[in-house]
Amino acid sequence: EQLFVLDLGAGAVHRARRDGQVLETLGDGSLALAASLVVDRFERAWVLDAQGRWLTLLASGQAPRVLEAAQLGVQQIGGVAVDERALAVSDRLAGQVLIHPLPPPGEAP
Repeated sequence: EQLFVLDLGAGAVHRARRDGQVLETLGDGSLALAASLVVDRFERAWVLDAQGRWLTLLASGQAPRVLEAAQLGVQQIGGVAVDERALAVSDRLAGQVLIHPLPPPGEAP
């Protein structure tokens, strides 16, 4: 019954109820150049920057964590997706997709 909304004006992600009430805001205002958002089963938000240079991982009660493209094994991030077990990152320049096991809360890939 909750949604995650990427708010480019505020540079943050809001966790909100379907009636529009904001329950929590994640991020520090630095997401103004974001391109997309995916949310994993642990309710962590993964935000891709518009240049494909990094992902910002946002989790409740934790500081934002920036993962650069090279840390994820790609030259330039084209897109991201998550499922129950994995984080998929496409490389825009190499034309490949890398699959990383979805880390448990508190850990990064």
